[in-house]
Amino acid sequence: MDMNVSQIPWYSLYGETPDAESQDDIHVEIIEDRSRDGGWIIKPHRHTHLFQIICIFKGKTVVHLEANQHIIEGINIITMPVGTVHGFEFGPGSEGVVISIRESALSGGEYEKSLHFLRPMIETSIITSLDGDDENLPDLTLYIQQIRREFKGASGARSQSLRLLFSLLLVTLRRHLDSQHLEATATQSDTRILARFKQLIDQHYQDHWTVAEYAEKLNTSKSTLNRMCRNGMQSSAKSLIQDRLTNEAKRLLIYTRQPADQVAYTLGFKDPAYFSRFFKKATGLAPGQYRTSHDKESFQSPLN
Repeated sequence: MDMNVSQIPWYSLYGETPDAESQDDIHVEIIEDRSRDGGWIIKPHRHTHLFQIICIFKGKTVVHLEANQHIIEGINIITMPVGTVHGFEFGPGSEGVVISIRESALSGGEYEKSLHFLRPMIETSIITSLDGDDENLPDLTLYIQQIRREFKGASGARSQSLRLLFSLLLVTLRRHLDSQHLEATATQSDTRILARFKQLIDQHYQDHWTVAEYAEKLNTSKSTLNRMCRNGMQSSAKSLIQDRLTNEAKRLLIYTRQPADQVAYTLGFKDPAYFSRFFKKATGLAPGQYRTSHDKESFQSPLN
């Protein structure tokens, strides 16, 4: 995993460069077809303009998500926002499907009307497991099967049908998450401001803007921005800003050989010692300790 963050591949679909865009807004791929020939391993990568839902029906899987690793088994659904670094180690014989939708397609039509309800899944990586007794499992399975069938077919109004089915899948998945007490309480107006706030953080986290500076740019007050963040993201505005810095630091420490001091400067810290204290407070480990702990982890983690 010794690579520069800038070298983590950006793909349209896995293994396909961004100029290899499909004409469809929605694409469906079988996990076995993509991973079997590669030893059931999908190396760390990210997607330029795709939001994905990964549905795993069978097998044990190691999920590498940004700087974290998760081991899952059985029926699981994973949401993957645009630009999220992710990789997989599937157990041989795993079964599942990856459904991708172009980011621009989520900004209009039926999605726009329910965006405030769906946003927690679209903007956050979520791993949720389902058992055979889950009341939403039959509908989720049905919509996934129908999307697969529609994608392979050539019937009239195919694109519209795929979009409607994907919308049903999203809504049903969100209801499942609600049943696990993941509630969204933000208003539609709040949602738009939070989306812009997230964009600004991505653009300016290295500039170390204060919450007040972000609020001013959003034409709102610091207290109002904090309220929106707590209602819609279950976190304070300051925590969201710091989380973005911490996650980028983790990326640099895992995927590059930059010295910790250089990581600090890359992230806009003027004092490497302050960066080290900031990082240790967030993770419990000094930057060097964090890198060493991940150097010991093989990407080929045991599955049994």
